[in-house]
Amino acid sequence: MKVCNLRKGDFSDALLFFNGWGMDYRIMENRIDGCDVFVFYDYRDMEACPGFPDLSSYENIYVAAWSMGVWAASYWLGKTGLSVRTSVALCGTESPIDDNYGISELFYKITLKGIRKMGPSKFYERMIAGDKDSEDFAGRLPERKDQAEELEALWNLCMAV
Repeated sequence: MKVCNLRKGDFSDALLFFNGWGMDYRIMENRIDGCDVFVFYDYRDMEACPGFPDLSSYENIYVAAWSMGVWAASYWLGKTGLSVRTSVALCGTESPIDDNYGISELFYKITLKGIRKMGPSKFYERMIAGDKDSEDFAGRLPERKDQAEELEALWNLCMAV
Protein backbone atom coordinates (compact mmCIF):
# COMPACT_ATOMS: atom_id res chain seq x y z
CA MET A 1 0.00 0.00 0.00
CA LYS A 2 1.22 3.47 -0.79
CA VAL A 3 0.41 6.79 0.85
CA CYS A 4 0.81 10.35 -0.37
CA ASN A 5 0.56 13.43 1.83
CA LEU A 6 -1.20 16.06 -0.28
CA ARG A 7 -1.37 18.82 2.32
CA LYS A 8 1.02 19.39 5.16
CA GLY A 9 -0.06 22.45 7.03
CA ASP A 10 -0.38 23.42 10.63
CA PHE A 11 -3.63 21.51 11.03
CA SER A 12 -4.99 19.62 14.03
CA ASP A 13 -7.11 17.37 11.80
CA ALA A 14 -6.14 14.73 9.28
CA LEU A 15 -8.19 13.04 6.58
CA LEU A 16 -7.12 9.56 5.51
CA PHE A 17 -8.61 8.86 2.10
CA PHE A 18 -8.50 5.25 0.94
CA ASN A 19 -8.86 5.38 -2.81
CA GLY A 20 -10.39 2.78 -5.11
CA TRP A 21 -8.24 0.19 -6.84
CA GLY A 22 -6.17 1.30 -9.81
CA MET A 23 -6.11 4.92 -8.65
CA ASP A 24 -3.38 7.06 -7.17
CA TYR A 25 -3.25 10.36 -5.28
CA ARG A 26 -4.08 12.63 -8.23
CA ILE A 27 -7.86 12.33 -7.95
CA MET A 28 -7.73 14.14 -4.58
CA GLU A 29 -5.29 16.93 -5.46
CA ASN A 30 -6.61 20.38 -4.48
CA ARG A 31 -9.96 18.98 -3.33
CA ILE A 32 -9.89 19.42 0.47
CA ASP A 33 -8.98 22.43 2.61
CA GLY A 34 -8.64 22.78 6.37
CA CYS A 35 -6.83 19.54 7.20
CA ASP A 36 -3.89 17.42 6.17
CA VAL A 37 -4.89 14.88 3.52
CA PHE A 38 -3.26 11.48 3.19
CA VAL A 39 -4.28 9.40 0.17
CA PHE A 40 -3.83 5.64 0.35
CA TYR A 41 -3.73 3.58 -2.85
CA ASP A 42 -2.07 0.63 -4.60
CA TYR A 43 -3.24 -2.25 -2.45
CA ARG A 44 -0.97 -4.94 -3.91
CA ASP A 45 0.81 -5.32 -0.57
CA MET A 46 -1.34 -4.54 2.45
CA GLU A 47 1.42 -5.35 4.95
CA ALA A 48 3.82 -2.66 3.78
CA CYS A 49 3.19 1.07 3.68
CA PRO A 50 6.39 3.00 2.97
CA GLY A 51 6.22 6.57 4.18
CA PHE A 52 3.33 5.94 6.55
CA PRO A 53 2.76 9.20 8.41
CA ASP A 54 3.08 9.74 12.14
CA LEU A 55 -0.48 10.64 13.10
CA SER A 56 0.11 11.14 16.83
CA SER A 57 0.01 14.96 16.64
CA TYR A 58 -3.52 15.15 15.22
CA GLU A 59 -6.49 15.91 17.45
CA ASN A 60 -8.93 14.36 15.00
CA ILE A 61 -8.46 11.71 12.37
CA TYR A 62 -11.18 11.23 9.79
CA VAL A 63 -11.39 8.39 7.28
CA ALA A 64 -13.14 8.43 3.92
CA ALA A 65 -12.96 5.38 1.69
CA TRP A 66 -14.19 4.87 -1.84
CA SER A 67 -14.95 1.66 -3.70
CA MET A 68 -12.26 -0.97 -3.01
CA GLY A 69 -10.75 1.52 -0.58
CA VAL A 70 -13.61 0.68 1.81
CA TRP A 71 -12.27 -2.85 2.11
CA ALA A 72 -8.66 -1.59 2.32
CA ALA A 73 -9.54 0.89 5.09
CA SER A 74 -11.38 -1.75 7.08
CA TYR A 75 -8.55 -4.25 6.66
CA TRP A 76 -5.80 -1.79 7.51
CA LEU A 77 -7.56 0.04 10.35
CA GLY A 78 -8.46 -3.33 11.86
CA LYS A 79 -4.78 -4.27 11.93
CA THR A 80 -3.52 -0.95 13.29
CA GLY A 81 -6.25 -0.19 15.81
CA LEU A 82 -6.01 3.49 14.90
CA SER A 83 -8.69 5.54 16.63
CA VAL A 84 -10.69 7.68 14.22
CA ARG A 85 -13.31 10.32 14.93
CA THR A 86 -15.51 9.60 11.93
CA SER A 87 -15.36 7.26 8.97
CA VAL A 88 -17.38 7.27 5.77
CA ALA A 89 -17.68 4.51 3.18
CA LEU A 90 -18.52 5.60 -0.37
CA CYS A 91 -19.74 3.03 -2.91
CA GLY A 92 -17.86 0.15 -1.34
CA THR A 93 -18.20 -2.70 1.12
CA GLU A 94 -16.13 -4.74 3.54
CA SER A 95 -17.03 -7.72 1.34
CA PRO A 96 -15.93 -6.39 -2.05
CA ILE A 97 -15.97 -9.71 -3.92
CA ASP A 98 -19.27 -11.19 -2.89
CA ASP A 99 -22.33 -12.18 -4.88
CA ASN A 100 -24.64 -10.54 -2.31
CA TYR A 101 -22.73 -7.57 -0.86
CA GLY A 102 -20.10 -6.62 -3.41
CA ILE A 103 -18.99 -7.35 -6.94
CA SER A 104 -19.91 -10.85 -8.02
CA GLU A 105 -16.99 -13.21 -8.53
CA LEU A 106 -17.98 -13.55 -12.20
CA PHE A 107 -17.95 -9.79 -12.88
CA TYR A 108 -14.69 -9.38 -10.97
CA LYS A 109 -13.06 -12.04 -13.15
CA ILE A 110 -14.49 -10.45 -16.32
CA THR A 111 -13.15 -7.05 -15.22
CA LEU A 112 -9.71 -8.51 -14.51
CA LYS A 113 -9.65 -10.23 -17.91
CA GLY A 114 -10.61 -6.96 -19.64
CA ILE A 115 -8.00 -4.93 -17.74
CA ARG A 116 -5.29 -7.47 -18.63
CA LYS A 117 -6.28 -7.38 -22.30
CA MET A 118 -7.10 -3.71 -22.91
CA GLY A 119 -5.88 -1.76 -19.90
CA PRO A 120 -8.05 0.35 -17.60
CA SER A 121 -9.41 2.94 -20.08
CA LYS A 122 -12.78 1.21 -20.62
CA PHE A 123 -13.19 0.77 -16.87
CA TYR A 124 -12.53 4.49 -16.30
CA GLU A 125 -15.00 5.39 -19.05
CA ARG A 126 -17.74 3.39 -17.35
CA MET A 127 -16.82 4.72 -13.92
CA ILE A 128 -17.38 8.39 -14.79
CA ALA A 129 -20.73 9.76 -15.96
CA GLY A 130 -21.21 13.08 -17.71
CA ASP A 131 -19.00 15.32 -19.82
CA LYS A 132 -17.99 17.66 -16.99
CA ASP A 133 -16.92 14.79 -14.73
CA SER A 134 -15.13 13.08 -17.61
CA GLU A 135 -13.14 16.23 -18.39
CA ASP A 136 -12.14 16.69 -14.76
CA PHE A 137 -11.17 13.04 -14.39
CA ALA A 138 -9.18 13.07 -17.65
CA GLY A 139 -6.88 15.64 -16.04
CA ARG A 140 -6.41 13.44 -12.99
CA LEU A 141 -5.89 10.01 -14.53
CA PRO A 142 -3.67 7.78 -12.40
CA GLU A 143 0.00 7.81 -13.32
CA ARG A 144 0.42 4.07 -13.01
CA LYS A 145 0.29 1.07 -15.31
CA ASP A 146 -0.05 -1.79 -12.83
CA GLN A 147 -3.83 -1.91 -12.40
CA ALA A 148 -4.18 -5.53 -13.53
CA GLU A 149 -1.51 -6.57 -11.04
CA GLU A 150 -3.33 -4.75 -8.25
CA LEU A 151 -6.72 -6.20 -9.21
CA GLU A 152 -5.25 -9.71 -9.15
CA ALA A 153 -3.56 -9.12 -5.78
CA LEU A 154 -6.84 -7.81 -4.37
CA TRP A 155 -8.62 -10.95 -5.55
CA ASN A 156 -6.10 -13.03 -3.63
CA LEU A 157 -6.27 -10.85 -0.53
CA CYS A 158 -10.06 -10.58 -0.42
CA MET A 159 -10.67 -14.24 -1.06
CA ALA A 160 -8.18 -15.21 1.68
CA VAL A 161 -9.88 -13.15 4.40
